[in-house]
Amino acid sequence: MINFLFTLVSFYAAVVYPMYASMKAIDRKRPDDDVLWLTYWIVYISVLMGEFVKLCLIYYLISPRFKGAVTLYKSGIAPIFRKLSPSIDKTGDLIMKGDFQAVRKELGPQLKELQSFVQKDGPEAVNRLLSKVKSTKPSAGGGSSDDAAKEN
Repeated sequence: MINFLFTLVSFYAAVVYPMYASMKAIDRKRPDDDVLWLTYWIVYISVLMGEFVKLCLIYYLISPRFKGAVTLYKSGIAPIFRKLSPSIDKTGDLIMKGDFQAVRKELGPQLKELQSFVQKDGPEAVNRLLSKVKSTKPSAGGGSSDDAAKEN
C-alpha cells in the first residue's frame, strides 16, 4: 500500500503537476514560465534516458547472449585484481597483525607514484594505462580461473 502511494505521489510530482504547469505557462504567454517548464522537461527526459542506458547496461551484463559480465570481468576486473592481489594480501596480513607502520610503508610509495603519475601525465594517461592492462594476456599456466570460466 505504501509503495502504491509513493508511486502515485511520485507520478503526480514528476508528470501531472509539471504537465499542468506547462499548460498554464502556454496560456499565460510569459517567456519566463516557458523557459522554466521547457528546462524541466529536458532534464526529466534526460534522466529517463539515463535510466534507459543503465537498463541496457544491466541487460548487457546479465544476458546469456552477450555475456557482458564475463567479458567485463575477463578484460578489465580480473587483470587488475591479479596485479593488485599480492599487495592486497600483504596489506591485509599487516592490518590483521596490527602493524600499521608497515601498512603505511607498503602503500605509501604506491600512492605517491600514482599521484605523481597523474600530476605529470594527466588523467588521460591513466586511461591509456588501463587500456594496456586490458590488452595484456594472463601468463600461460595450467588450470587458471580463465580456463574454468571458458567452460561455463
